[in-house]
Amino acid sequence: MKRKIIFFVSIGLIIITLFSIALSIFASKSVLERRAYYTSIIVADYGGLAANGSAFIFGAVPPGSSAEKELNVKNGYEFPIVVYIIPNNGMEQFVQAKQEIIFMGEDRNISIVASVPVGMEKKKYEGEIAVEIRAA
Repeated sequence: MKRKIIFFVSIGLIIITLFSIALSIFASKSVLERRAYYTSIIVADYGGLAANGSAFIFGAVPPGSSAEKELNVKNGYEFPIVVYIIPNNGMEQFVQAKQEIIFMGEDRNISIVASVPVGMEKKKYEGEIAVEIRAA
């Protein structure tokens, strides 16, 4: 009888330990910050620039060409972070999802490129690009 009690207590402690480890791993990878930016691109026969500090406005881009914007990220955390660039709501056809590691105190410009496939219908496309920051 005493062996059964020791066995079940041991199993219980193992389960609690494994659950604690899994929870700490999940918590360390949770989103620290998330911001969604309005994004637009005009597919046209001409190229043109656009400027906006709170959105990714790529302007006019001919099919078969691309346009680039930069996002400045400064890591103010006491640990390395991973910055995820996530295109949504139609921007997936122009912008590739990506991720970059930024170390403590580092200040980096992350390049976001919108490429227009050949044969794309000429019109304005709107969506968003989400930026997520997680612990590395």
